[in-house]
Amino acid sequence: GEIFLENYNKKLKYFALYDDVVVVQDVIPEDGQPPFKRESFSEKLEGYPSENLVVLLGYPKVNQKQDVIKGNIIILRDNNETIEVDNANSNFRLK
Repeated sequence: GEIFLENYNKKLKYFALYDDVVVVQDVIPEDGQPPFKRESFSEKLEGYPSENLVVLLGYPKVNQKQDVIKGNIIILRDNNETIEVDNANSNFRLK
């Protein structure tokens, strides 16, 4: 992995993880929905703490509730159920 600091205040600007990255998140939505666990898998992860987002690259896949989301690039935000997907290849369970 790699860690990048900002020169002027030494805060974490960016980090990257490589080779079979697994992320397990306890998501507590801000809109009052019940909390749930989200699992993500990818070959590379890029994190931007100042923006509260994680970018998954390299055959990313996210398991969220009963949904399986796949695409070329997946963007996750902290405590947000919404996922941004580029070139989606997903299976959704409609209610």
